[in-house]
Amino acid sequence: MAKRFCKLNRRDITEHLGEIHSLVTEPKFVCRSCARSSADEANLCKPTAIPPLGCQNKPAEEKAACGLLAETLPKREVTLAEMPDSSVQMFDPAVALGDADKQASPKKAKLKKRIANASGDEKSELKRAKKAAKKQEKYNKKLAKMIKKQQKLFKKSQKLESELERINLRLDDVAFTENQAVVVNHIH
Repeated sequence: MAKRFCKLNRRDITEHLGEIHSLVTEPKFVCRSCARSSADEANLCKPTAIPPLGCQNKPAEEKAACGLLAETLPKREVTLAEMPDSSVQMFDPAVALGDADKQASPKKAKLKKRIANASGDEKSELKRAKKAAKKQEKYNKKLAKMIKKQQKLFKKSQKLESELERINLRLDDVAFTENQAVVVNHIH
């Protein structure tokens, strides 16, 4: 069976049910994406090895030593105050879209150096902080784009309102002159 479990349809499942049973009875891998399990990692989209029961039954302090369980432990969230050199930039609407990249590049280079020199746990925390900073920059860029679009729409609406006002004034003038012409014709 060449397909991954998540790609199988009902017909494929019924055709290969015996093979599927043999693969899932004693699983050695679990998919990080869909949580399906299999004895062969080729049948999963994002396979990761299942740690042995001996490692799973250990207390939390000893689980960190087991490489397979280290990633399953709860991760401590890094706050902005704990982040070194505060690499997250706050949004400033005055900053143009192109200027944000120029200001962020020295901080990115500094953060890359720190990641290269950091130890295991510190490295993962810095990478997480870098990812959060990148997400914040992306959000700021999207927000700046949206503000620019709103300003453009606001100018357009003001222009249309002034045009409508001008048209209404013209219509009022035309209606007034027609009324005067009708009154003059009735008098004569």
